[in-house]
Amino acid sequence: MACEARDARLLLVTPCDPGNCHIYFSVQRRALPSAIALARRTGRTLVLPPFEWYDDQAQMFANKFIQTEAGRTPYFRRWSELFDLAPLRERMDVVEFAELLSDPSSTVLQIDRMIHNHGAQPSLTAPRLPGEVLSGPLFAEKRCKPSRHGLMANLSGWSESVQTLRGELYGQAVEVGEARCGVLNLVSRQHTFSSAAADVGRWLGDVRLAAIFNVGHHSHVRIDANDPFYSEALELSLRLLRPHPELAAEAARFVAGLGVEKRFIALHWRHGDWVDYELLVKPQSVVRQVNRAQMKLGCPSCVVFLMTNCRNASAMAELAELVPTLVSYVPWNERFAEEGPRLVIEQTIAAQAAEFVGSPRSAVTQFIESMRSHPFYLEH
Repeated sequence: MACEARDARLLLVTPCDPGNCHIYFSVQRRALPSAIALARRTGRTLVLPPFEWYDDQAQMFANKFIQTEAGRTPYFRRWSELFDLAPLRERMDVVEFAELLSDPSSTVLQIDRMIHNHGAQPSLTAPRLPGEVLSGPLFAEKRCKPSRHGLMANLSGWSESVQTLRGELYGQAVEVGEARCGVLNLVSRQHTFSSAAADVGRWLGDVRLAAIFNVGHHSHVRIDANDPFYSEALELSLRLLRPHPELAAEAARFVAGLGVEKRFIALHWRHGDWVDYELLVKPQSVVRQVNRAQMKLGCPSCVVFLMTNCRNASAMAELAELVPTLVSYVPWNERFAEEGPRLVIEQTIAAQAAEFVGSPRSAVTQFIESMRSHPFYLEH
């Protein structure tokens, strides 16, 4: 049910601040149910922003990494380069950001209205301004102002009065009309997600292209699991978003090359993060979980497929010594070597394992477990 972008009312929803989005691919993907629900509740066609990624991401604390050249140099990947969007498009109207300027005569993208969420939990006692929909518990508004990072660093034209902002978004020249900046609160005791989204929809009105930045990651701007819109949005975002056929074929090639008829164990070892979440799990702890999976299969010599962000050579060597049957995916061309495609390939491989050992509080593990429960992967 894909539509022509130029004929629709569009809503761009991003999970983080473009140009300063240092969360992982899978965390960006996890924001999709909120984006779907928000677009459907406001009666708009969803615009998918590209995935944003950085070389050597999450190998040091965030504040330090952002000061490095790698931390200031974002790269982008389209959804359609990683996933098959056809099943999703059959159920809802969705386009990609790159499709918005399909008209060659257009050089500047016009965003008529935008909301920029700053991320922190807003005060529930903020005064409601007369006649203002986006205020009080829903929106703690502040004047938009420039910043050294992200979207605001790429826009110019700031003044006390309302003026059109000009700049760049995902490498595309843009003009932004009416802008609201502050803290958006889609989930609170005062209202449901649906009522908040309806308020947002009324403020957006009938403009052609609206944008809401930094929604779907933080808890107060992520659709609540108890909301009626949650189940449908989750199905659309998780169960219908299959890997790109080329990446799925590469995963199948690797599994076939193992020569074990899918009788192998997959291990996701999340090793460290932006802050000290005590995720530096020692190899011995990982091995204990692998041993339990081997006992369950009755196969102490089963192949163990490893996917990890660990860059610690000694920790990797220790794990390899403790698990002699350990194997990893090695990309054989540039297309598969980049972080996004490689991650999707590895997740698809892990989804086909007889047993899976995941990591707690991991979006990567969450999606692998979701994939493993879906008939599409069970049949392949």
